[in-house]
Amino acid sequence: MISAMSLGNLALIFLAVLVLVSIPLAMLASQSYYCELPFRLTKPVLALELAQTKAQVDALLCAGTAREAANRARLRVHTYADMALVIPAYFLLFVILAQMSFSDLSLLAKFAMFCAAFAAAADYVEDVGILSSLGAAKYLHLTRPAALVKWAGFFAMLAALAPWWLTRLGWLDKAGGAALAVSGLWGLWAAVAANERQIELASYPLGVALAAVAWHCWRRRATS
Repeated sequence: MISAMSLGNLALIFLAVLVLVSIPLAMLASQSYYCELPFRLTKPVLALELAQTKAQVDALLCAGTAREAANRARLRVHTYADMALVIPAYFLLFVILAQMSFSDLSLLAKFAMFCAAFAAAADYVEDVGILSSLGAAKYLHLTRPAALVKWAGFFAMLAALAPWWLTRLGWLDKAGGAALAVSGLWGLWAAVAANERQIELASYPLGVALAAVAWHCWRRRATS
């Protein structure tokens, strides 16, 4: 059985991987490179995930201009990095958090782990669709449904983790729990309703939750 301290250290490692990888990926996905984003979205990768037609993908990529080839190349790199690093890191991070939060592996913990696995599997299907949409678009039809399933699983997992954090004594833990609850319930509704803009907005409280997780794990490590 892995000790609580070891779980905290592993959580910090995978959280650090996500933060370090997100910096160059954010540069590749900068809105300034791309043209028309559908659904009033501000994140090009999310727009690509939720695009309904090849015309929307082409408009995002600035098709027919000198920027198109570079944009396709950037998003291919982004997608391969997502498959190799981001998906495994967030899956392992949230499985560890479920174990940390519910040491007895309660039904809620098992549900959170199932949702993490479900979201990760859907994310890989989504990435296959994205890579296709950047080429001949043979599997473009897979991307949006897989993305909605991924976001539903991801947000359901956040909501499942929230109760434990809300019952901690520290104010930052409670803030993290509140952020998990708000993001999880809001995002789950948005994914089920297929509301693209609300999916984007619901992801913003997650930063507070991850900051709380990092502080909790570091504090546990320092006092152990």
